[in-house]
Amino acid sequence: MNRAFHLLSLLAASLWLSAPLSAGAAGATSSDAPATAVIPPVLADAIQLAMDTPYHFHLVVRSSMLPISAESSGAVDLARKIGSVEARLQPLPGVTLQAQSITLGNRVWYRTTPPGGPFREESASIRIPKAIPWQDLEPYLGAVQSLPARPMDGQECIGYTFTLSPAGVASLSRHAQALQLGTIQQASGDLWVAATAPHYLCAAHLLETAAQAGIPYQLTESITYSRWGEALQIVPPSS
Repeated sequence: MNRAFHLLSLLAASLWLSAPLSAGAAGATSSDAPATAVIPPVLADAIQLAMDTPYHFHLVVRSSMLPISAESSGAVDLARKIGSVEARLQPLPGVTLQAQSITLGNRVWYRTTPPGGPFREESASIRIPKAIPWQDLEPYLGAVQSLPARPMDGQECIGYTFTLSPAGVASLSRHAQALQLGTIQQASGDLWVAATAPHYLCAAHLLETAAQAGIPYQLTESITYSRWGEALQIVPPSS
């Protein structure tokens, strides 16, 4: 595998983890259409709140292929279709790759460093940056089991483990291939939700077993959520 190419793919993944995964938007056939998953009401509420409520997030993407990680931080309001996110990766000491995007409705501006310079507007394949798209994965969540509550950032959170169904793995794999991250073979993880209403997401982890050019590796995505309900003020970038 080309090391530099895998690095850039990780950076892209940490910035653009919002490609549609639903059957109607991910190139799926009717046979791939998900059945309705049976998940705890609290977890379903948390996923819906992420669609309706502004939030901030911090995402770390790690690959066992390389001893490095890509990180992104951002703020998103999916109901208003606005968001701002910045991703960075340090492949070597003193070397930093960065990417930024600003989304306002159906308009997206992005900038990468290198090469730097002004923001450029993206006119095709519009994606709203929203970290791990749980609302798209929800129909595929299977084998959901509860975990004991524990404190996270000053609040009590309850956890749920899950395994992604084969149809969900197939959808996730199409997304990974679009980002040049190989083929996803298995996926599982956990979601942590505020124990008392409103049941906002606290944190989550997604572990994917993948293969790139015949080489197996693991991709881990860890995300924390904060500042739920804060109104976002996002404006177009200056020229």
